Amino acid sequence: MARCTGFNCVISVDANDISGMSNEVTLNLETVDNEEVGSFAEAWELFVGGLVTKWSLDVKGRWDGDAAEIDSILFGLLGGGIVPLDHLRPEGTGAGKVEYSADSVSDLIGVYLMNYSVPVPRTGAVKYSASFQGSGELSRAAQGA
Repeated sequence: MARCTGFNCVISVDANDISGMSNEVTLNLETVDNEEVGSFAEAWELFVGGLVTKWSLDVKGRWDGDAAEIDSILFGLLGGGIVPLDHLRPEGTGAGKVEYSADSVSDLIGVYLMNYSVPVPRTGAVKYSASFQGSGELSRAAQGA
């Protein structure tokens, strides 16, 4: 089993590489179509598994208000509709490494920025968090050469 750190993680949303502005990414996959199929004769409940039908992405990092930095990028996505998840590469870039994406010619496949928060503590660094709702199919593939 390969082990890795998130040090080389690459994430790009709507043609914006936000890797250098982020320090934590969580990909959430949820199966919501499980169906109970047991009968009265069963002592235990039985289920038929469903498909991964719901997904989302949470991103956190250091806040920066300069032009072309994270605040400008995320603020521009608020209320703007579905945009492509160009790629999420947890291990970094390289042949054979995993890549997730949701980028299609369809206007309904991609991510939608649902929440953007900027907590400002009296002491300490200003950070941000953003939550994206996935729309349509999320692809998982090995990166090419």
